[in-house]
Amino acid sequence: MKNCEINKDAEPFFDKLKKVGIFHDNPELAAKKTNEVWNDVSKWWNDKKTQEAVHEFCDFYVLHNKEIVNSLVSFFKKKIIIN
Repeated sequence: MKNCEINKDAEPFFDKLKKVGIFHDNPELAAKKTNEVWNDVSKWWNDKKTQEAVHEFCDFYVLHNKEIVNSLVSFFKKKIIIN
């Protein structure tokens, strides 16, 4: 890619996303995949391999916090009191 580099530790995750058609190196490949799945996006998105790639990526890189609003309120209250 021209504009950004993927961290070496993240490469396996992006490779899996690439294999299932979520991540693309260029807009032409993204457009090709869009055209390929256009008639049944749900079938592609809900495919076992697609969902496995998504869940593996999210499990490693997405913060799972069901109490995000309370956490943010608490954080900002502390910042306001300190500053």
